[in-house]
Amino acid sequence: LTYVEGLYPPPGGQTCEQWRAEGVVSEIPVENVLDTAPIGSFAQILAVARRGVGDYMSPGDSACKRSPLPDGKGRESFIEEVNSLKAELENGMLDIDEIQAAVQVCRLMPDRMEVMISGDIWERFEYLRLDSKGINWELRRLMPY
Repeated sequence: LTYVEGLYPPPGGQTCEQWRAEGVVSEIPVENVLDTAPIGSFAQILAVARRGVGDYMSPGDSACKRSPLPDGKGRESFIEEVNSLKAELENGMLDIDEIQAAVQVCRLMPDRMEVMISGDIWERFEYLRLDSKGINWELRRLMPY
């Protein structure tokens, strides 16, 4: 997993961070995140699933499973459907089976994490997990490269 925060190179007086994590990913029940995950993301995933799309293959890319979003009224219709689904989710009106069929939730349990923070030099820190529960970590400052 890699996550970048900020612009690179950062404008004067600002910083840029890059986080990396390595570890084990496991699937968890969708119910574990329904109260904290962005409702808008769930609504968009469900709207795509209801339309039965996601199997569009781009020419020359057999791994691509992305469907084009139509312009104009097709896009407007999709936005209306997403807004309706958001309201249904917020009011608990959707069946959990439909949500589970459309959404897969995973949790990363990192063994190692690293952050690089811009400045006069890249500040680089490594976190190593010392136990199976992820309670105890070793922190080391590393050379930038």
